[in-house]
Amino acid sequence: YYMTADRARIAAFFHRTFPGGLMKRGKLVSARLWKAVLLQVRSQLMVSLAVTLFLMIALAAFRVRYGLLIGLGIGVADALPVLGAGLFLIPWSIAAFVAGDAGTGVLAACLYVGTVVIRQVLEPRIVGHNLGLYPLATMAAMYAGYRLLGFLGLLAGPVLLNVIVVVLEADERT
Repeated sequence: YYMTADRARIAAFFHRTFPGGLMKRGKLVSARLWKAVLLQVRSQLMVSLAVTLFLMIALAAFRVRYGLLIGLGIGVADALPVLGAGLFLIPWSIAAFVAGDAGTGVLAACLYVGTVVIRQVLEPRIVGHNLGLYPLATMAAMYAGYRLLGFLGLLAGPVLLNVIVVVLEADERT
């Protein structure tokens, strides 16, 4: 609340305190950062949409009862941080094998492998394309982010890489 109510005073303080070039670079970086965050969210939703469509089509093709609804539910869970398709498909596969339904167990395991492959193939390309980064750099940033911050690092890694690129570009312009 205080940040919003005193926004003009805070902005005036920063303008008085910091040189104009730094403020200009800060505005550029801030604008590009927000754009990168929105594009990152968009990218993750596109990948989750691909996973959802894959699950719905596969479950419908194998005539799983309520397959479209199950595929949609698992796909929505896949879009949420921390949750994923594996949270549902792996226990489903294990439970099917324990119950003696090997066909369903194999199907659920194959669906999980399919979602992992789709995510591994599409995510670096879509995120890289939307953020304007090379897929290999995006994949490396996602891996480094994951190792440093866990699951949220998958999202933060490419955004941080984009911020670094923006800061370096802003430094070259001046």
